[in-house]
Amino acid sequence: SIRMWKIMLECHHAQYITISLAYHTKTSAGAHTDSRRDAALNLENEMSCLSASFTNYLDAQKSYVQALNCWLTKCVRIPVEKSTRRGRNPFSPRRALAPPIFVLCRDWSAAFDTLPAGEVLNAVKALTVDVHGMSPQPDEDQKPRKKGSKNLDSGVEQDGQEDKSSKTSEVGMQSNLSSIQSNLILMFDKLKKFAEASLKMYEDIRQGMEAACIAYNGSGKR
Repeated sequence: SIRMWKIMLECHHAQYITISLAYHTKTSAGAHTDSRRDAALNLENEMSCLSASFTNYLDAQKSYVQALNCWLTKCVRIPVEKSTRRGRNPFSPRRALAPPIFVLCRDWSAAFDTLPAGEVLNAVKALTVDVHGMSPQPDEDQKPRKKGSKNLDSGVEQDGQEDKSSKTSEVGMQSNLSSIQSNLILMFDKLKKFAEASLKMYEDIRQGMEAACIAYNGSGKR
């Protein structure tokens, strides 16, 4: 897990740098509408899959570790610790010098609650909303045009309105692209920080496990 999260950290850092330095060129709002719609829908679907996969991964990991921890507490007799004025102290594998597997599962289970998973999911959700807003409506470019008038002035006025509408659409698209880039930067930043937290979590668990092994082996309980 430590090696995996080191690689994930490198990948998310590279993604963060790349999208931070990226720029987009101006394109016509009406150009390639179908391609733009398909790309937006595909990206929106990918964001939904990412959110679901990320949630399922965390839930599966957490459930697995909690199940191990619960099994240990049920199948192994836990020594009763002395009571204090505030009541009986909860079982501490370290204080009881229990086998290191107790320390591993207890630390691993508790550490999941410290991971910034919610920040990642919020960033993915914000990006998904932006992508959905950028997707052109199916009838965007299929609106019927008014029939041209015999009056030349009327035709010029209609062309002016179409040009104004086109410019407004282009400004809106550029604004959407800027917003999507900002949320991409935010998402990769949160993923990078999640990878950092996960890497630290597993390094701390390993160090705690090594210390527990030394303490247990030195206690003569093996």
